[in-house]
Amino acid sequence: MNGFITAKDAVKKWNMSVRNIQNLCVAGKLNGAMKFGNVGAIGITIHIILV
Repeated sequence: MNGFITAKDAVKKWNMSVRNIQNLCVAGKLNGAMKFGNVGAIGITIHIILV
C-alpha cells in the first residue's frame, strides 16, 4: 500500500487517538481515506477538513 498509512501510523504522526482517527474517517473529514478489506488506509498527503 504505497502512498498510504494505517490509522495506527496516523496516531503517531498526528498525536491523536486511534478512535479519533476512525471517527474522522467515518465522518468524511479525512479526504482520501479508504478501506481495503478490513484495513483502513489514509493517504500520506491527506488533508483534514476541520469544518
